[in-house]
Amino acid sequence: MTDVCNSIDFGIPVGLSYEYKNITLNARYYFGLRKVDSTEDPDKARNRYLAVTLGYRFHL
Repeated sequence: MTDVCNSIDFGIPVGLSYEYKNITLNARYYFGLRKVDSTEDPDKARNRYLAVTLGYRFHL
């Protein structure tokens, strides 16, 4: 697998964050810029993901 996959990936994260009182909501989407697999179609062989985080902030 190491001869097919690249070990380094570059991309652009885009996100939004909202905080109300002590509750935080974050959403991010990652656009992969570098091809990660040399055997697939170049447009389909990029990393892309959506991350959503819900959290509570404690004031110490």
